[in-house]
Amino acid sequence: MKKRTGVSRRHDPGYKSLFSHPRMVEELIRGFLSGDWIERLNFSTLEKIVNTFVSDDLRERHSDVIWRLRLRGEEGGWVYLYLLLEFQSTSDPFMAVRLLTYVGLLLEDVIRKERLKPGDRLPAVLPVVLHNAKSRWRAPLRLETLFVPVPKPLKRYLPRLTYLLLDERRLDLDRPELKRNPTAALFRFETNETLEALPGLYETLNDVLPRKEPELRRTVQAWGHGGGPQEGSGRYNPRGGELHGGFHVRRDHDQVARSGSARSGQTK
Repeated sequence: MKKRTGVSRRHDPGYKSLFSHPRMVEELIRGFLSGDWIERLNFSTLEKIVNTFVSDDLRERHSDVIWRLRLRGEEGGWVYLYLLLEFQSTSDPFMAVRLLTYVGLLLEDVIRKERLKPGDRLPAVLPVVLHNAKSRWRAPLRLETLFVPVPKPLKRYLPRLTYLLLDERRLDLDRPELKRNPTAALFRFETNETLEALPGLYETLNDVLPRKEPELRRTVQAWGHGGGPQEGSGRYNPRGGELHGGFHVRRDHDQVARSGSARSGQTK
C-alpha cells in the first residue's frame, strides 16, 4: 500500500479559499461544533469579514478567515468565527497569546466601524484553530495555563482566552451524521494516507458538494487538482491521474475525472 508523502506548505491559499465559501463554514460549524446554541445560529446571515486589522508580519505563520452570523431571537446579536488555519508541522505553544492579540484587534475594529457607544455590547468571538498536520497538536488551549503561578487573588486579573481546536487527523470523520457533510469529506480527502483511496475519496467529495453552488465546486476542483504552488504536497490530480510530486495511483483516473466532470455540470 503506497503512502502519500510531502510536507505542508507555510500557507495554503487554496485551502483558505475553501473556507471563504459560506457553505463550507456552515458545514464546519454544524458538523464539528457542539452545543444547543448551534441551533440558534441563523446561517442565512453568514457574512465574510475582510481582515484589514492584522498586519502581514503578525500573520507570518498563520492564515485566517473571519465570518460572522446572527443568533436567532429578539436580540439577534452577532457571533464572530475567527478561523485560523494552521499548517505548521509543530504546534505553536503560544497560540493562545496570538489569538488574544487577533481577537483584541478584531473587537477594536468592530468598535470603530460600528461606532459603538457607552453601554453598547460587543459581539461574541469564537476563536477556532484548524490544524491539519500529521503531528498531534500539543499547545495549551487556555491562555491562563501559560502564566507563571501566582497567588489566587492575583489570578482573577489575568487575561483569559480559550480557543477551540479542530485537529483534522484526530476528528471522528466516520460519524453517520457526517456522511453527506462536504467539510467532513474534504477532511477525509486531506488526511488520507494511501494513494489507492484518493480516487474514491475525491469522487465522494464531488458527490456531496451542492450542485447549485458551481463556484464552490470549482474552488474544490482547483484545490484537488493542485492549482497554484503544490510542489511536494502529494495532492491528487484527477485529470492527469497523478499526485503532484510524481506519484501515481493504480486506478483508472481518467474515468473518475470524466464522471466527476459530468456531475459537476449538473444542477439540481
